[in-house]
Amino acid sequence: MTNHTIHIKTKLENLFAQDFSNPTFPQLAEIYLEENDLSRARTVCQIGLQACPNNIDAQYILAKIELLDNNIVKAEKILKTSYDNNTFSEKIIKLLIEVRDELNRSKNET
Repeated sequence: MTNHTIHIKTKLENLFAQDFSNPTFPQLAEIYLEENDLSRARTVCQIGLQACPNNIDAQYILAKIELLDNNIVKAEKILKTSYDNNTFSEKIIKLLIEVRDELNRSKNET
């Protein structure tokens, strides 16, 4: 990790500590995810989503975390909830289709 990346991570951690609804919280979760620190990434997403429940980026990251933890049904639920809330996101829809295919869900329903 470069000094620049460490600086950005520290700055994002400070912003998040001051305000859980700060819109940069998905970036912090993404950094944790890249570091394979799934626990911290999940915590940041869950706390941030309590303050900003419609944050698409955080929902997507949380679904990816669940997939990495082999919680495919949990990931599907997160993605489906996001989709059902009429929040358009191409990456959410693509991942939802992939997850539903993996779970052998009905193609017609999907």
